[in-house]
Amino acid sequence: IKVRQQVAFDNDERITARDAYTRVISDDGIVGLYRGFLPTLLRSLPFDSMRFTLLDAANAALVDTAFASYADAVAGFAASSAAAVITQPLDALKTLAQSGQAAPDGTTDWLRELSKREGSDDVLRILFAGVWERALMAGLSGAIYFGTFTPIKSWLDSGEVVLIHTGTP
Repeated sequence: IKVRQQVAFDNDERITARDAYTRVISDDGIVGLYRGFLPTLLRSLPFDSMRFTLLDAANAALVDTAFASYADAVAGFAASSAAAVITQPLDALKTLAQSGQAAPDGTTDWLRELSKREGSDDVLRILFAGVWERALMAGLSGAIYFGTFTPIKSWLDSGEVVLIHTGTP
């Protein structure tokens, strides 16, 4: 639904979530609501695998540096940004599938057709469009998530947390 709204906005058309939902159902049926589900999995699994692997490596590298007190945030930023750049083509395919510009089951054929039509340089441009914006967003998200997760987890595990109960169970 969100991608359909964004595609409509890019075409100077404003539609509500309800309009986008109605269009998806009328164009593709209920199955249309799940368009891009497989490409999303194929993007998210490698992204998260790489992010956590890179996070461990980055944390280990930052232990005895000036960034040690901020290691989780810095490592989260670096790992998430790197994983976003590496998986950008998968994210582009996911977005194209969800917008109806590429069929999830025909991605290879679609890439061949696009390569013939646009030339290989243009295919790379399409697959890496928005890579730096995605890397920045993923990096900031990773910095906030990992930078706050460890201190909060430590605080909760410390036993210093007092939950106030105002009623009877």
